[in-house]
Amino acid sequence: MVHPKPFLWEEDKALNFFEIYKKICVHHPSSHAISREMIVLIFFEETGFCNVRQSRGTGPAVGFGQVEIYNPDKIPFFAWLGFNSDRNKRNSPLPLITPERITSDNDLSVKISCKYFQWLVSERDKSTLGALQAQTGGGANLTIIPVWLNAERELKSVIHSGDRMKLIRALNMARSGGPHPNPIRYDWFKAYWDFTVPESELISGVPE
Repeated sequence: MVHPKPFLWEEDKALNFFEIYKKICVHHPSSHAISREMIVLIFFEETGFCNVRQSRGTGPAVGFGQVEIYNPDKIPFFAWLGFNSDRNKRNSPLPLITPERITSDNDLSVKISCKYFQWLVSERDKSTLGALQAQTGGGANLTIIPVWLNAERELKSVIHSGDRMKLIRALNMARSGGPHPNPIRYDWFKAYWDFTVPESELISGVPE
């Protein structure tokens, strides 16, 4: 059991870095405007790789990437993906997307965020910056974008290095700025990092 654990992180709902990156590779092309490294950093910044609902199960955002599934702007995205996210549309032939469906299915949770970025770029003609702005929801949250971009550059440079501490530092860069800086310090949460970046998986690493 991981103890102490970061605030709101739940071990039974979590994946480690290698597990979640491999799932991203299944659902997201390597050549996309939003890189796989950016998506894994967003997952880390949002939830520490934990498939949960915001605010202990009461908030609007859900999953590793904390997608606000019932916002009106998400209705066309989920229809494109094959789900209904309009709770008032009871006669929809599409299955209703629910927080429970997402938090009980790690693969679906990863897929939703990957496909959301793909939809923004291919169907809404968003640039890299525009897609990242959509992820943040705007306002003060926009200040996290330069933080993500710096972390992305760092993670790309170390992801195949086999250096565990460099990976941990790169991940923490994504949580070290913006409106609510909250890095998960190695010296405070060693058991969390043993779970999240296990030494045993450094040799196999992540897909190219």
